[in-house]
Amino acid sequence: MARAKGALTAAIGLAVGWGLAGEPAETVLGEGVNAAFSPDGKRIAFQRLVDREMRLGVMDLANGSVIWVENGCGMAGFPCWTPSGGLVYMFGNDYETSFQADRNKSKSCYGIWLWEDGVKRALTGGRCRDYTPAVTPDGKRVYFATTRWVRQTSKAYSTASTSMIGYVDVAGGEPVMAVDSPKGNNSGVCQPAVSPDGKYLVWGHL
Repeated sequence: MARAKGALTAAIGLAVGWGLAGEPAETVLGEGVNAAFSPDGKRIAFQRLVDREMRLGVMDLANGSVIWVENGCGMAGFPCWTPSGGLVYMFGNDYETSFQADRNKSKSCYGIWLWEDGVKRALTGGRCRDYTPAVTPDGKRVYFATTRWVRQTSKAYSTASTSMIGYVDVAGGEPVMAVDSPKGNNSGVCQPAVSPDGKYLVWGHL
């Protein structure tokens, strides 16, 4: 990993920490991945694999205590924060593909959730997979990768890895498609990110 140049002089790591400039001291806080600082810098959200389930925790940096937002019975991950300190993340089950869940009318899916002031609320749901959320700078909207609009009549749908990007308003409402998948059954778009001024959306192309 290349070291970034700039004013940063230290990094706090989960399991492994990286120095960002020179050779600063490193603090290992615990085991986990996909760490994300809260807006005030006082907490870190992270995910941890335990007994084949991905759990989601929030660590208080002042004393090292952890609140487990999701502590079993599913897969949680990709945490990101709203400006007001709410935590947005993916949560659900993955024992079937979205095609199999739709065919079997099961509840194997991922949705986007919000945890704020100790209360959890689903922002999306359905027989699909919504993941890699990104919150707009004003905190009013969440973009995410999804399989919810895949054309289920496609002959290749059962094996396709197609994904699109949608958004949902934090206040409520139905998800809306923002970026369609490229042509082809085994391509898609994922991992949206919003520019600091809220004017641009970038994403990955698979």
